[in-house]
Amino acid sequence: MPPKIETCPHCGAPLAITRFATIIVCNFCQATVRIDPAYVSASKYHQAWAEWNAAPDGVRCFLIEGSYWIEQQLLARGEISDVYLTRRGRWPTEFALLKIVRSRDDEPILEHEWNAVNQLRERAEARGVVLGSRVPAPVIKGVIENEAARKPVTVYRWAGGFTHTFEMVRRIHPQGIPPVSAVWVWRRIVEVLAVIRECNLVHGAILPNHLLIENGEHGVRLVGFSCADAANAPLRIVSTDFERFYPAAVLGRQKLTPAMDMMMAARCVSYLLGEHDGELPSGVPPEFAELLHRVGYDDAGSDTDPWALHRELGTLGKSLFGPPAFHPISMT
Repeated sequence: MPPKIETCPHCGAPLAITRFATIIVCNFCQATVRIDPAYVSASKYHQAWAEWNAAPDGVRCFLIEGSYWIEQQLLARGEISDVYLTRRGRWPTEFALLKIVRSRDDEPILEHEWNAVNQLRERAEARGVVLGSRVPAPVIKGVIENEAARKPVTVYRWAGGFTHTFEMVRRIHPQGIPPVSAVWVWRRIVEVLAVIRECNLVHGAILPNHLLIENGEHGVRLVGFSCADAANAPLRIVSTDFERFYPAAVLGRQKLTPAMDMMMAARCVSYLLGEHDGELPSGVPPEFAELLHRVGYDDAGSDTDPWALHRELGTLGKSLFGPPAFHPISMT
């Protein structure tokens, strides 16, 4: 039986009907035509759905909550999980970060991170704060349904441009980035930490592998929310590779404190400036070095107000380097 060709009831021209369309505009007379939904049979609908959502051949795909995500590349191996860049297998597609926990014993940590990020975004939204790409944006969580291990997984929206962690930047700039660039880096971190504090949370892991710099722009992104919780909650994980970034008082008590995020952020900026064995390069202005030390290495437990520091950094940057200007960090 030849296929039925739908025609425009106004001019009689054939209609180019797309899959699942209920309304279409005639290409010839521009009339708006409503398509009879009964025209698509249930069997054809299910066949079309299967074709639309099918796993492509020859590539590794992760089936999560009924959708396929195609592996693009392994981006990192964190403390408990592997992080992949993936692409949704159907159209319209989208890129995402996919985190697969390596051991089922660490599943509660993956779950905790998911809840912490959602809690932060909900509280920020209630305050009218748009976090955008500065922190992860959850997409879905579940298990990988098409692999035998069925490991737990979380999927976060991909933020284009954030491809280099502080750790990577330090490898490319072993002598440190210019101090004029470090000022805006620190201010961007402080802005995120101010929101986190206003939402009554502590990040608990401000480390070089959890901070990313936007390529050619003045953006900084904070990830790694596995430890995030309210103040005085237990410190769930200590990264042994970056243990020196934790305040001694926090390591001793093993509890989150409101001050630790600000202290760890200052230590990350010192690291980015080329700090070695506790000493900053001679090119760092003494006033800037003093501020970094005051905020980052006072283990007596004193705290720093984020917005007060933000203002102080603006004033100091202007006095040392002149009016604000564009100073991107070269990664080539």
